[in-house]
Amino acid sequence: MTIFLRLGYIYLFRKAWGDAKAIFARSVESKPNSSLAWLGLGISNLRIGELKEVIEINCILQLI
Repeated sequence: MTIFLRLGYIYLFRKAWGDAKAIFARSVESKPNSSLAWLGLGISNLRIGELKEVIEINCILQLI
């Protein structure tokens, strides 16, 4: 697990949704095949209320 993933999940635990989203986005950029990074990004977007992005991420996760 990369440092980005660990930090992202810490932000999720602390309910810092925007910070988590930013970190998971960086994680996805560095490892686009990481299902954990995409999952964290999806959870962050869901908590923020960005449902369109959640649906897009769900489609990507089905391809990984």
